[in-house]
Amino acid sequence: MRRNRLVAGAVAALLVTVFAAVRVFAPGDTLDRIRGPFPPPVAVEGRVYGELMHAPLLVGTRMRVYGAQNRVWADGPLDMDAPASALWALRRWPAQLVGVVADDRVVVSKWSDGELVAIDPDTGRIAWRAEGGVDATAYAGRRTGAGTVYEPPGLYLASATVISTQQDGELTAFDTGTGKPLWHKPFSDRPECRSLFTVPREVVVVDRCGQPSTMDVYLAADGHRVNRLPAPQSMQPVGCTVGRQGCTGVAGPGGGWLIGEDGGFAPAPYLTGPGVRLAGDLVVHLLDGHVVAHDARTGAPAWSWPGSGTVPAGTQIVATEPGLVHVVTPDGNLFNLESQTGLERSGYPANVINGHKPWVPGHVYAANGFVAIERLLPGGRPDQKDSQYYYPFPTVLLTGS
Repeated sequence: MRRNRLVAGAVAALLVTVFAAVRVFAPGDTLDRIRGPFPPPVAVEGRVYGELMHAPLLVGTRMRVYGAQNRVWADGPLDMDAPASALWALRRWPAQLVGVVADDRVVVSKWSDGELVAIDPDTGRIAWRAEGGVDATAYAGRRTGAGTVYEPPGLYLASATVISTQQDGELTAFDTGTGKPLWHKPFSDRPECRSLFTVPREVVVVDRCGQPSTMDVYLAADGHRVNRLPAPQSMQPVGCTVGRQGCTGVAGPGGGWLIGEDGGFAPAPYLTGPGVRLAGDLVVHLLDGHVVAHDARTGAPAWSWPGSGTVPAGTQIVATEPGLVHVVTPDGNLFNLESQTGLERSGYPANVINGHKPWVPGHVYAANGFVAIERLLPGGRPDQKDSQYYYPFPTVLLTGS
């Protein structure tokens, strides 16, 4: 009898364990939100704020949004010196996060099963869901998530439109406010010979399937093609808000184009050269130990920094944004320059007190004067393990201008 009771107890315990496992690991979504007020906007200051575990996308100057393998979440206020408790967090399993885009009104995540989930950042509530089509099938953001939030594969934002791609290269556009499908565009040629970027109000498809290569420009709102331009082999979108989104120019080997707020392409003969950046109408690059700027249309010199002396070899222009150019020197100093004049707004050692170790910049993201720098180990390679490639935890530095 005692043996029977023991067996029965063991079976019951096993069933409880199985049921508990089902509750914990069953496929599904979980959305958590705080009940208190969300943080207000903050003013940027020229200093190091602190270190973060993950690379942030910024929602205005109110909060920071992150991505990891099975979740997307936000914390704040934006100027916190370390990761904070989540304001909201969406977890999905077994689907994996493959991309995140955001503006001041919405955060849209794409998952390995093709689902798009839009969250109102100021309430943490799901605004809409849609089927965006499967493209990437696994999380590729590694330790920091930077590749997932700064260069999301198959997900793009253009004004009030989010564009999702599929593995066969087809595009579907959705209204960011409602999730309503706006248009769908199939292609008959190979997806590997096409690439995308977005500009104000438009989606640009670079088509290298035929010769000559072209840039086909489509209205983001309705998918109608409004322009076709040549696409030189070494052309590169520049002046982008993040990754290949919201770009304001195209640099080419023999000149390029400036892109206006209305989406119009204007010839820019002097928007050319390897590694150039765009800040407004000015082309910014390194030349003979200086950061220099010239007019993209006329080539007229605008400014040179520093006024005396030179920058060390290995200095990099790591980001531009409206009104600012961000420069990192090989000894880990960050300089924030006014883009129209080259005057130094702020400059300081980009490290926490008593925490400096050698690093080189990886992904760098700048918005509203805030600069997030993913730090890598000198000499590290992307094909190495995270511990050999990334700066030790916390890996991401949050700074201000």
